[in-house]
Amino acid sequence: MPVLGVGDAQAVINSQLVDQADVVMAFFDSRLGSVTPRGLSGTAEEIERAAAAGRSTHVWFSTEPLGRDVDVEQLSRLRSFQEDLRARGLLGEYADPADLAFKVRQALERDTQRWTGPGGAVARTSTARSARLRAVVTRTGPGTFVLRVGNMGSAPAENLAVRALTPDGRELSLHGHDDGATLLDGAHLEWQMWLSIADAMPNRVRMTWLEAGQAHVLEQPV
Repeated sequence: MPVLGVGDAQAVINSQLVDQADVVMAFFDSRLGSVTPRGLSGTAEEIERAAAAGRSTHVWFSTEPLGRDVDVEQLSRLRSFQEDLRARGLLGEYADPADLAFKVRQALERDTQRWTGPGGAVARTSTARSARLRAVVTRTGPGTFVLRVGNMGSAPAENLAVRALTPDGRELSLHGHDDGATLLDGAHLEWQMWLSIADAMPNRVRMTWLEAGQAHVLEQPV
């Protein structure tokens, strides 16, 4: 909310948002931002303030190709800040928006397992086991692709079925494992895709599986 007489704009953001947060997340592409009275940029100040207060702080930097119009001075400052955080083990990287979305979800799941009740009282980590699936499509040659599904959870995904879907909702043919496979925790399965000139690239993967008899569905952008 607007407040007068309490300092600069970043100080207001700090008091109203950062200091009240349980989790702080920051994403960088090619810019660090404008310098503040206390930090390299507003976002950098928020990260430092949250980390110093012991709040759960997650920072990711893009590894996507940079555009030709990138601000070189901003990029240089960003890389210096990135190396400083790397030395303290406070950063991660993401390859594209879908990869970032998956990593944000993972981070939030880990954080919420640690907290219960108002005020974020620390609790013991839940012993419940669950599967966490992630799909990645990789080009292997002209018109050929591999769809890889990994299980980064702590429980197997049983009776797994995987579908690669185009933007218009059409299913692409996958060659590899039949429906009903079990994907153990820590393991992965792969399928081959061959696309013709008329085929559109898949933009999402739908995965269905069972855990302890309970059905799960996940549709992930790729």
